[in-house]
Amino acid sequence: MRENRPKLVPITEEMKEYSARLAEEVGTWPHVSLRPMFGFFGVYRKEKIFGVIPKTRTMDEGNAIWYKVWPAKTTRPKPGSKHARATARREEMEDMTVTGPNWKSFVVGSPADLHGAIEVLARAYESAK
Repeated sequence: MRENRPKLVPITEEMKEYSARLAEEVGTWPHVSLRPMFGFFGVYRKEKIFGVIPKTRTMDEGNAIWYKVWPAKTTRPKPGSKHARATARREEMEDMTVTGPNWKSFVVGSPADLHGAIEVLARAYESAK
């Protein structure tokens, strides 16, 4: 059975321009790669995804980017324990979806919003160490 997934719709011409500008900026950051994924760019710091920029499609939000928010560091379970394996699997699954609880959107409605978009992506980038 399919989960309720966001509807993917084509992005506007102006969002294509905003996305290109964001991808150009973020792509210059150390250890960042932009990987195509289903009409989007997945934005990675080394192997950790920390952002999603629309390329040709968007999710229900319209002109939005998405960035990952990591929860505060907590005490990790003992390595090799059943709890540690379950935690690792949960974290792996969270990295595979952009619609989970650790993801937030940022609407880019005008060129003035690009600065804010870069700021939220920069915070997500720093957290993805």
